[in-house]
Amino acid sequence: MQRTTKAVRRYLVYLLTFTFHRGIVFLRPEHARKFGAVVGGLGATLARGERQKVEENLEIAYGDTMPAEERKRIAREVFVQAGMSATEWSYLYNGRAEGLLSNVTTEGAEYIKQAMATGRGIIVLGAHYGNWELMAGKLPSWFPGREAAAVARDLSNPWINDALNRARTIMGTRVFTRGATGREYIRFLRAGNALTVLGDMDTTKGSGIFVNFFGKPAWTQDGIARLARMGKAIILPFFDQRDPVNLEKHVVKIYPPIPEPVGVSEEEYIRQITQSFTDVIEQAVRDRPELWMWMHRRWRHQPSDFPESQA
Repeated sequence: MQRTTKAVRRYLVYLLTFTFHRGIVFLRPEHARKFGAVVGGLGATLARGERQKVEENLEIAYGDTMPAEERKRIAREVFVQAGMSATEWSYLYNGRAEGLLSNVTTEGAEYIKQAMATGRGIIVLGAHYGNWELMAGKLPSWFPGREAAAVARDLSNPWINDALNRARTIMGTRVFTRGATGREYIRFLRAGNALTVLGDMDTTKGSGIFVNFFGKPAWTQDGIARLARMGKAIILPFFDQRDPVNLEKHVVKIYPPIPEPVGVSEEEYIRQITQSFTDVIEQAVRDRPELWMWMHRRWRHQPSDFPESQA
């Protein structure tokens, strides 16, 4: 009975979400974006627990260098940005992405050309930052002649999960979900393709190590570094930033490839790569802190939570 009730509840949530996204696309994008900003601001007021979580994480990251009032301002803006991104997703999910994608420019495109010229696979490193789903629609155009794919975490709601993955596929991006093995990823990369992964979550699924993030130990999955090593792939960081003045404009900033350690042990290779890409994520977050999902407990696990052999 409990299982049936949960399934019904999830389906109703899916229907509400589906109705919301279908309804939004009847608005002009600029009006939808304003609506999303209002809803996001309202969420910042009503979701006190989540807003408090954002402020607490900002305090962990910045300490006394960021005044309390600034933390409150950024916390509210995090919700506003999320609201605008959610309305933009409506156009992506309903096959009306052309207008949005035409407003996306790139900075650092030369790094894509350089990486493509090597013939090696490319790991597109991202984070829950800006409108990260928007980048899924741009992947095929960034890597012409190569297959583009994204590693997607399965959502607890199967109907929303399937709808989201269908939208990504329609935009030309293959989706690797739960069930894909490391060998599949490695074969994909060794064939010279591009694989998008997000590297900013604290999760105990899979192996990980502690690296510094804002000067604090942060548990980070080491699978990205292992994939790069075994797939002989280049890691290119990509971060979407909304223009602070013209809100319909997005700039995807592409950073130089993560340096590849030479002449070190496998363990040290993994550590250096993981620390290096975490440093780049921190750089992007410091650049525009309101664009990152601070609701996530990034420092939830600490070395004391793990046996010494895992830390």
